[in-house]
Amino acid sequence: MIRRGYDEVSVEEIAAAADISPRTFYRYYPTKDELVFATQADDLAALREQVRRRAAGGLDTRAVVGAVADFAAHLDGRDDVLQRSRLIADHPALLRRGLATQREWAAAIEDELGSADPRL
Repeated sequence: MIRRGYDEVSVEEIAAAADISPRTFYRYYPTKDELVFATQADDLAALREQVRRRAAGGLDTRAVVGAVADFAAHLDGRDDVLQRSRLIADHPALLRRGLATQREWAAAIEDELGSADPRL
C-alpha cells in the first residue's frame, strides 16, 4: 500500500500477500482502514501505562514529558509506525481517523493524569 497508494491496493491483494483468503482477512479486519489502525488499541494501552507509571512518581511537567518520551521510545524502531504515518498522511479519510486517534491519545493522557491527581 505504501508504494502504490492506499486506494490502489485491494483487500484481495493484501490477503494474497498474507497467504490468506479475503474472507479470513474480513474476519479480523472489517475494512481495509481497520488494518491500517490495527495496533491502535495496543498503542493506546501502552501510552496509558507510560503515563500511569510516570505519574506515580508525582505530577509535574517532567512526568508528562517523560511519559510521552517513553511512549515515543515504545514506537521508535517499529517499521510499521513510519510506514503507517506516511500512508495516513497521504490519504484524507485515513488522516481524519489519524487525527482522531491523536485526540484520543491526548484524552487518555488527561484521564490518566486526572486519575493520578483528582484536583486536575
